[in-house]
Amino acid sequence: MSVLLETRGLSVSIAGKTVCRGLDLVIAAGQRWALLGPNGAGKTTLLHTLTGLRPAEGGAILIKGQPLATWKPKELARVLGTLLQNQDDPFPSTVLETVMIGRHPHLGRWQWEGEADYRQATAALAAVDLAGFETRLIGTLSGGERRRVALAAVLCQNPALFALDEPTNHLDLHHQTAVMALFAAQTRQAARALVMVLHDLTAAARYCDHVLLIYGNGATRAGAAAELLNEENLQGLYGHRLHRLRGPDGDAWVPAMPP
Repeated sequence: MSVLLETRGLSVSIAGKTVCRGLDLVIAAGQRWALLGPNGAGKTTLLHTLTGLRPAEGGAILIKGQPLATWKPKELARVLGTLLQNQDDPFPSTVLETVMIGRHPHLGRWQWEGEADYRQATAALAAVDLAGFETRLIGTLSGGERRRVALAAVLCQNPALFALDEPTNHLDLHHQTAVMALFAAQTRQAARALVMVLHDLTAAARYCDHVLLIYGNGATRAGAAAELLNEENLQGLYGHRLHRLRGPDGDAWVPAMPP
């Protein structure tokens, strides 16, 4: 088993709120993890901590067995690809130029993008159903199209570990399903892993094999999705009853009507 990310006794907090306490987590190649929890539980804060965007209060984070803090940013970007909740576009650029940012960690100091980089960028755009958008200006895109450009950039980065914060934000039903299937497939085709913040329990059940339940009071539970995704655990997590519906394409989770 090739371990890509590991935490040992990790403690994370924000604004006086404890997100996790003493968290031991191992994410190995081939695994797909969902971070689940109610609003404000700290899912994004934890993801940012795991990817080095903010410090932890205690414990250790290892990437491929090496302490996170010892990685050089460019070398880390070849291993870890992060998708944030929102994208800022302070300067006008084309779709292709934006996606090509994903190739920067693989270039030398004064090296320009080559034909192989352009092929990877256009292939990534095609994979998220944006073929032919290369010359479009970013500012002309819809929210869903812009989200798919960001996903293409992370895909073009070609990391070993994808860390995605609500990857299906702004996407319609078709593209939600297509994107989840696309990134899940990445973990089957190469020695890669996926960890992502999700609110869609059905997507977590269908596309993830492991889950981390984040309760918002420092408590967490980690394990196989098949074991932890049940009515009792999810009601305790969200404070709301849910129904599991069995279907031909797997389980679907539906919130119960309020009493």
